[in-house]
Amino acid sequence: MQTAPSIVSGKPLSSNARGRAAEVVKFAGHNRAYVAELLRKAESLAARVPADRRMFYQAHVVTPIRIHLHSLEMLESYGKSLVAYSAGDKPQCITLAEKSLRAADDLFAALHQAEYGKWSRWFIGERFVGLEASRDRLRMLLAALRGQPPPPTRRRLDYEDLYEYQEPFLKNFPLLHPKK
Repeated sequence: MQTAPSIVSGKPLSSNARGRAAEVVKFAGHNRAYVAELLRKAESLAARVPADRRMFYQAHVVTPIRIHLHSLEMLESYGKSLVAYSAGDKPQCITLAEKSLRAADDLFAALHQAEYGKWSRWFIGERFVGLEASRDRLRMLLAALRGQPPPPTRRRLDYEDLYEYQEPFLKNFPLLHPKK
């Protein structure tokens, strides 16, 4: 949801944006308890995983669950902040937007818990999923709510950028599949 322009100009959110915010709060709130319980169960099983496989288990089972949990926390707080903004409760809106930003930071911390061995520092400069873009939107929202100038943000990357990223590797393709 692109709400920052309305908030920057002090305009009320459109009925569409208010409806979407309510949907986001309902969706995230409904699913967060389930994912939190799933995480609790996955973490309790970790002790039974053989020591030489624990990092793999962490990276491929626990981390994805944490990513979902923090994403739901981020979405729920963000949606609630928009509801508070619509109700004219700016202090509560700011508090909830800050909570959403903390959840985004927790999401990045969860990603880094999956980095080990040859995958160490794998998510530094993450650009494929777009998590940094979501975090930048939250930072822009907070700046607008506080009456501050917009913070610097990263250029949004789309599919074309991903293909461009891969172009230097085209010359390697024949090496992967040599002619017979």
